[in-house]
Amino acid sequence: MPPHSRIKQLARFAHTHPGGPPCHFNDIIPLTHCPHDVQDMQGYHHPLATNHQTQYGTVGQALHIARKLLPFIPDNAGILIVPCCRGGSAFTAGSEGTYSERHGASHDACRWGTDTPLYQDLVSRTRAALAKNPQNKFLGVCWMQGEFDLMTSDYASHPQHFNHMVEAFRRI
Repeated sequence: MPPHSRIKQLARFAHTHPGGPPCHFNDIIPLTHCPHDVQDMQGYHHPLATNHQTQYGTVGQALHIARKLLPFIPDNAGILIVPCCRGGSAFTAGSEGTYSERHGASHDACRWGTDTPLYQDLVSRTRAALAKNPQNKFLGVCWMQGEFDLMTSDYASHPQHFNHMVEAFRRI
């Protein structure tokens, strides 16, 4: 699925896509099928991919969801995705990783909660997106997470941890 001119993302990596133009952390760049998430999936390829310049990475949900939302917003508006995904993340297990203002959460950050690098990344990048243009509006979060909490004895606390984080995010 090719990028759409009205759908952008905040950059995380040094290039828009493998072999693409350079970019910097929190630049606004086109959203491709493989977003600039905490976990860099651009190096993975389908076994049958023959052109790794265009057939790179795994396919995330962001571009598909944004394309579905386009008909519901004005023609002169766009969608800015703030990728913060990390596969294998949980509230009750995994490495916390680190956070820096220059690069966001480290690639090994796997734990969610209001005092974690992944949460700091989510908050700081959401603020950066809103600061890019005074007309930018926050519309929502698409959250897909939780299966790794099932592997711990604390799995039943997942909803409590999630709700606590959502309440904290609403206050930013």
